[in-house]
Amino acid sequence: LRLLELTNLYVTLARLGMHGNFITTKQQQLEEFRLLAPGAVSLTKNALSIRNRPDAPSLRDFMKYPDTVYWKTGTSFGRKDAWSIGWIDNYTVGVWTGNFDGTPSINIVGAHLSAPIMFDLLQALSHNSKKSFSPAQPPDLVKVKVCQYSGYRPSPNCPATKTIYALKSAIPTKECPYHKKYLVEKNTGYLACPQKHYNTGELEDRAFLMLPSVLSHIMHRPADKIPLLGPDCQDINADNTLKILFPNDGTTYVLSKNIRSTNKIPLQAFSLSPGNHIDWFVNGRHLGQTTSGQAFFFAPSTTGKTDFVAVDTEGNSRRVSITITTE
Repeated sequence: LRLLELTNLYVTLARLGMHGNFITTKQQQLEEFRLLAPGAVSLTKNALSIRNRPDAPSLRDFMKYPDTVYWKTGTSFGRKDAWSIGWIDNYTVGVWTGNFDGTPSINIVGAHLSAPIMFDLLQALSHNSKKSFSPAQPPDLVKVKVCQYSGYRPSPNCPATKTIYALKSAIPTKECPYHKKYLVEKNTGYLACPQKHYNTGELEDRAFLMLPSVLSHIMHRPADKIPLLGPDCQDINADNTLKILFPNDGTTYVLSKNIRSTNKIPLQAFSLSPGNHIDWFVNGRHLGQTTSGQAFFFAPSTTGKTDFVAVDTEGNSRRVSITITTE
């Protein structure tokens, strides 16, 4: 996209979703059509209005300043282009900064170079701007309750909820997958042990935030760990969390090329992990993924001692070693 085309798309947002051709001469006529749903525009405008200018966040406290600026910056891959586009009332401004020969620079960043210029231009234009009409809440938006943390439809395990606006055609339907409740000992935090007798008030339901490992890494937030059973219940915890049913540890598998279906080894494991997925590794190499209880057949290409490791979505792992021979 050229700067003019991209700025014109922000004009579409400013005009509540009505998109038209940009006019560069007096002879051209405006031709508009609806490109974006009013509710989608309303939600986008809210997102674009929540930040002050990056180079002077407190400027509006000291001088006359536009009430609301809807804006966004961007920096192209390799830092060759710095963009900033925004609007107030009936003015939209787009700014590009960079080197005309296209050479990159570590200093080419939209928020540092383009945004201050854009804000200065909008401030200058605000003296002649006309207050735009503020329409009523778009009819294609409805209030819905979601999990305060994830934005999914709240499950009974979510500790807090909030009310948001959503498009009628895009109401969240999937229940929050990240909050899980476990019955734990109030004082120790251990999972309630079926071998113990508890008095009233010694147990409580507690919500835990269970994030996939990739998401936890991206968000720089360690996920909660599933509560463990106490030391006197470790044997139960070890058996029930993740268990490999096949192959049996320490056994020898004899492969026969002459008998059908004897050249593959069945892999099967069961896990109580909420994610219900199990990754399989053979001698350190990833084989594939199964669900809890699903059988997976492995055709070995070598003989000798072979290690299998199963890892569930909570990081629990089990290892078995077998010996593979041929007749």
